[in-house]
Amino acid sequence: VGKMEAEKTSVPKYNKQALKEALPRLRAMTNNVEPNQLIENIKAILASCGVVLVMVPAFKNTSATGATFWHSADKAVIMMSLRGSYADIFWFSLFHEIAHILLHDKRVTFLEDHSQDSAYAKQEAEADAFAQAQLIPDKAYRAFLSIGKFDSLKVKGFAEQIGIHPGIVTGRLLHDKKLPYTCHFHRIRYKWQ
Repeated sequence: VGKMEAEKTSVPKYNKQALKEALPRLRAMTNNVEPNQLIENIKAILASCGVVLVMVPAFKNTSATGATFWHSADKAVIMMSLRGSYADIFWFSLFHEIAHILLHDKRVTFLEDHSQDSAYAKQEAEADAFAQAQLIPDKAYRAFLSIGKFDSLKVKGFAEQIGIHPGIVTGRLLHDKKLPYTCHFHRIRYKWQ
């Protein structure tokens, strides 16, 4: 599906610097809660950098939410699954896939398959760290963690301070086991069309 969509989609030659410069604009879009218009805006930004974004229903027989590959030396492709619907997972996955484009070998297709290959695992860890740092700067996050107890107001205040949707902060706290999985402060689910 991704290869067919990439063939049909015309984008300028991949521009690494333009993609780096687009990161703050993409991050600011986390506060947009209307997913269908949001996807079109993300596609436009990525396309201007030579990256095709393809949305697919779900990857069969996998829990993966994203994949990255190069259609040609000048055209990168990010495939995002509509599996699940939490906005924080979508954004983390998008920045994770962007990391593969910016940081890793063009000859490798990245699909989170929990490969035991150490080089692949290292690249996955690098992409995770990149996504975390892009969404929530490390220094600010460490300072926020020093609070120790988190509630809806603290999450919202911190999110406003760093300029992202508060559900992303909650998602990170859940991932880092700083909140029980029954807490969903400000998390939203996208309803895809």
